[in-house]
Amino acid sequence: MVQELLTGSGGPLLGYQDKALGSASTTGVPVLYVGTDGKLRGQFATGSINPITSATAVNDGKWHQVVLSSMGSTQTLYLDGAKVADLTGKQIDASLLTFNQLGAAYATTPASWPAWGTTAQRSYAGAIDDVSIYSGPLGAAAVAAHYKAGTAPPTSSRRSHLPSGKAAASVTYDVARDRVKEYTDGNGGTWKVGTPTVYGGDTDLRRSVEVLDPSNRPSLYEYDAIGGWLLRYGQPLGIEARDDDAPGEPTATPPPPTESCTQRTRTTRPSAPPFPATPAARCSSATTPRA
Repeated sequence: MVQELLTGSGGPLLGYQDKALGSASTTGVPVLYVGTDGKLRGQFATGSINPITSATAVNDGKWHQVVLSSMGSTQTLYLDGAKVADLTGKQIDASLLTFNQLGAAYATTPASWPAWGTTAQRSYAGAIDDVSIYSGPLGAAAVAAHYKAGTAPPTSSRRSHLPSGKAAASVTYDVARDRVKEYTDGNGGTWKVGTPTVYGGDTDLRRSVEVLDPSNRPSLYEYDAIGGWLLRYGQPLGIEARDDDAPGEPTATPPPPTESCTQRTRTTRPSAPPFPATPAARCSSATTPRA
């Protein structure tokens, strides 16, 4: 499935041939292309040239959904979720066409392909997005469902729930940039995804993005902007659990206070009535400090 922004003279969306692009191929087929008349055409290789053609032009500067599907000896072209027409009667034979590419094609006999032009090798003048290849045919219902999903009004947030009803996660989208802006996990932590930055040159094009964790600590990820793989990433120091983050041993119960007593003896004085010789005690409490 291909979505395309058709402008100018159009050109090939998908093509395959028996030699690498740039060489003079013995056999080359522009599988999907927009002709010089602005109409969409599609046909897998069958040994003859008779592409399915749309009734109306599509080089109107708008995005369109295009699907070319086959089953047995029948090929079907769809445009914007609706069937255009069938091509029947011949089996697909592309066993020798082992070189294929998007946005470029080689037509062995350019004049034989309707509205292709006079140049054997052409490139597409426009934009292509959301390309999918399936191992089996797509029917009318599936194509219509894909088109409906792709043209539905954008939703700024989504939430998923567990069977218990508890929210498992929620996602907030940046509708203008068509990407995730915030993600809230099942623990309630919110992760914030920054706007990607693209830099570098033709031979070293890179893309980076900053992610803030629930504690607003930044992590930086850098990708190869052409291949899409991760090149490197950086995380803030101290993001791991440290020894002082771990709980200590439980505090011991302090011992009971100890008593320290001194003793004195009262004696009779000559001028006072006699007192019995009774010992008196003075006590003070002290707590032994912990070691």
